[in-house]
Amino acid sequence: TKDVVVFPSEIRLLNDDDGGKTGSWYGVVRSLSRTPFNIVDSEAPTGGVEVICLPMAKGGYKLEVRNLRPQADLDGKQIILKTDKEGSREVVIPIRVTSLAGIRH
Repeated sequence: TKDVVVFPSEIRLLNDDDGGKTGSWYGVVRSLSRTPFNIVDSEAPTGGVEVICLPMAKGGYKLEVRNLRPQADLDGKQIILKTDKEGSREVVIPIRVTSLAGIRH
């Protein structure tokens, strides 16, 4: 297992067919061993998705992923955080989009 992890471990979006309003998702990145690390870069899907990484007291980072549209084309994409931590050079955050129509019975 990797030492650097993100909570929650994936981004879950609900597509309610309202025209795809944009929103933000928040998470925390931490080292399980509590050793220092830096996020040196991030990769986000196209479409204006923006990743903000803010250092937190006692290590780790608060994440804000902005401009997420809960549309089917975003399902299966991922955010990739690049760190300077040996053994955890890349932290992948999968994106899951669920249709509201798909969960109605």
